[in-house]
Amino acid sequence: QNELHILMKSMRALIMPAQEDFGITALEASFFGKPCVIAATSGVCELFQDKKHAIFISKPTVSAVAQAITACEGQSFDATSIQLVAQQHTMELFKKHFHTIVLEQWTKHRNEQKTHKVIH
Repeated sequence: QNELHILMKSMRALIMPAQEDFGITALEASFFGKPCVIAATSGVCELFQDKKHAIFISKPTVSAVAQAITACEGQSFDATSIQLVAQQHTMELFKKHFHTIVLEQWTKHRNEQKTHKVIH
């Protein structure tokens, strides 16, 4: 176990008030069943449901962050439900999905090339 895993196991929630394109740290926290308090504009919000896996911060102000933290404190979260989010977005699943998409697109491209040759 590294220090990050120890911290994530012991924390109550992850707070990420800044907007991030993806937010891999929030996904890592979900692996440990921890909810996140995250900017509603962050990319990782696409994976979470507000008030089920996370509390979304409505706007980038101190009062909105404070309200979101207070809401998180009063919310009951199901760690197993949060962990399922992480399990649906593992590196192995990403590689498999990526491979499938590339193979489908390559096959489509090759078929179009064959069709194009027949027409000319």
